[in-house]
Amino acid sequence: MDKFLIEFNKATNDKFSYLRTEDVSMEENKNNNTVSLHLTFIVPYDIYNDEEKFNNDIKAEIENGVQSIVPPNVVCHIKYAKVKIIPEVIQRYVTDYIREHYFKLFNGKYVAKDIAVTISNDIVSITIPVDETIYNYCIQKDVAVAINNYLDSKYSAKNFIKFKSVKMPTTEEFKLHNAAKYVDDGIVNIKRGEPVIGGYIVDPPIYISRYTKAIQEVTVCGYIMSIERKEAKSGKIYYVFDIKDPTNAIMHCLYFYRKNQKKSTIEKLQPGQDIIVQGDIVESTFNGALSFFARSISTCIIDVKGTQDKIHFMKKQIKKAVVPEPKPYEDEAANAVYTLLDQAPYICPLLREREFTVFDLETTGGNFKGQIPKIIEIGAVRIKGGQIVSTFETLVDPEEPISKVSIDLTHIFDVMVEESPIIRDAIGPFLKYARDSILVGQNAIRFDVPIVKHYAEEYGYDFDYKTLDTLTMAKEAKLGLTSNSLESLCNRFNVVNQTPHRALSDALATAKVFIELANLMKL
Repeated sequence: MDKFLIEFNKATNDKFSYLRTEDVSMEENKNNNTVSLHLTFIVPYDIYNDEEKFNNDIKAEIENGVQSIVPPNVVCHIKYAKVKIIPEVIQRYVTDYIREHYFKLFNGKYVAKDIAVTISNDIVSITIPVDETIYNYCIQKDVAVAINNYLDSKYSAKNFIKFKSVKMPTTEEFKLHNAAKYVDDGIVNIKRGEPVIGGYIVDPPIYISRYTKAIQEVTVCGYIMSIERKEAKSGKIYYVFDIKDPTNAIMHCLYFYRKNQKKSTIEKLQPGQDIIVQGDIVESTFNGALSFFARSISTCIIDVKGTQDKIHFMKKQIKKAVVPEPKPYEDEAANAVYTLLDQAPYICPLLREREFTVFDLETTGGNFKGQIPKIIEIGAVRIKGGQIVSTFETLVDPEEPISKVSIDLTHIFDVMVEESPIIRDAIGPFLKYARDSILVGQNAIRFDVPIVKHYAEEYGYDFDYKTLDTLTMAKEAKLGLTSNSLESLCNRFNVVNQTPHRALSDALATAKVFIELANLMKL
């Protein structure tokens, strides 16, 4: 607790020991040789809302107590803010302190969301799981005491803080087991401004989209879409305004003047202005619509991009779209059944003895300049006994906009991959499908295989597949073609590629070309 509060509590006989300070500043007025003290007291949530415990008479006592411990030439400007002691707020305080004072030590050694907080009356128990490598340091250096002193400056309660030694997974373990869990805290990032109505709002604003039913003591924010002054039949003046937050959710808000309320303050608010609002969400008995009855309003600046980036990141981390299962391949012409009386086609030893997975990728780029391109589609077919027996295909969300070049080539648009698995979740099922086989592709050694190998290893899978390339095979077969592209090879062997530059269609065409090449070369 700072020296100011110690002196203040002595002057007021500890009557207001629950108060904490925030945003203390001093300004010298050279014209009249005075000093302005700007001070915000933080008041516990339950006391702030109790008119008997916190009214104008109480505020006058507090202000007299402050004035009694400062020099006569100091003019005090005092504001009040309330803080609600809930686990989410305490967790945020602890995390903020750790990041500010122990960032290098704790970075990668704890998970903020795993900090456990339990509250019973005025007793707060906090458990912070930290990696075993820094546990002893935290004990020896009294880190818990430092955090406790910080929390003591934020609210009035008795804190019990302890560290718990845990073994944090390594980066590779995270990738391999997908052990990392991501939770969106629902907090909108803002820079706080000045109170317009009521006291300074301490509680963080939560996404409007999180609220789907009536609830008390809610804090939200957004830019003002519209605001209108109205008068009820009783003559009472109220304001109606709609705000929209970074989740693009809209809250319909109302504010009714209180007794002795300055009517000029809310009139300063204009459409397009960012505000943070605290109050109750009430459900209409007429049509069930939700309205927000505001009690406190402050200006702010909303970090729209930062909040939306966080939402996008969290959405991608928790997303786990279902990868389609392989399907049996049915094509009477390609997989004809022959009896002893029929002249069965020749099948070379290689095709008879081994199984193959012929695959193709569609990606966000056609070369490796700068970085490995992202996969947007995987198509594969399985060959057994010289015949195609099954197919596998899935679109893949690359977690970035698909370039115009890729769209023009593949006709795969962003909207088509929104509900598709991301690469992390698609690569495993593909490798499972290809298990115990030889990989085959057109120009696969230079393009498709390095991409699959890169993402397989990134997400903890072994990649030790033998690979055949139909481009290389065509060159060795000396077909006399001016080009050994997939299109030229399809023309050479009368193979129809139904939808060029779509993964499964290209994989099917490549598989049929591969069978023809293998038999022609009598491998």
